[in-house]
Amino acid sequence: KQWYQRRVAITAGVFKKRNDVCIIDVKKTWEKLLLAARVIASIENPADVCVISSRNYGQRAVLKFALPTGATAIAGRFPPGTFTNQIQSAYKEPRLLVVTDP
Repeated sequence: KQWYQRRVAITAGVFKKRNDVCIIDVKKTWEKLLLAARVIASIENPADVCVISSRNYGQRAVLKFALPTGATAIAGRFPPGTFTNQIQSAYKEPRLLVVTDP
């Protein structure tokens, strides 16, 4: 099972591994970035894009992304029921979720 997990990680965008250092395939990474940009740009109303991060290193990125794009940012603790509980005042029904936490 460990061999399979390592093999999937290598094919997901890592070109090679040398001495526990991953060599990233820049072409595949660029293609995935372009695909993500097309998906985000295809949403008509930017407020329907919800960007979420609860970790400290992702909160600043979420806020900086949401400001010029007009997306909805949730930085910090994610309130339960935000997408499911319609009675809640913070209820949202986004068309696209972008989550930064692994």
